[in-house]
Amino acid sequence: MPSKTSYTSGIYFFQNIITKRKYIGSSIDTDKRIACHLNKLRQNKHQNKDMQKDFNSIGEAGFIYGILELVFDPAMLFNRESYYISKETGLYNTGVIAVKIDLSENDVLRFLKGITI
Repeated sequence: MPSKTSYTSGIYFFQNIITKRKYIGSSIDTDKRIACHLNKLRQNKHQNKDMQKDFNSIGEAGFIYGILELVFDPAMLFNRESYYISKETGLYNTGVIAVKIDLSENDVLRFLKGITI
């Protein structure tokens, strides 16, 4: 199987279609991160207990997910995620701003290798 050569860096969301409650996150590889959330939810092992409870109650079909914004500079992910979190109310997110996770040099290089100009 060939390795993935391009990544979609940006801000993603999950939304409960009944309550409209959202979870907002960021990643240098949103496809991989969304898949990780889905796997954890399906296994009843998601770290966000409220989101897990709703997922268990209404099922996967009760959620939509996607990309809010593409972010081409990995250093801006934290700022852009915090922006979206600050604009919403009633989120599954537990903080009022994004929690910064430092990207390793390998993460940044992996991201940059996927960009074609």
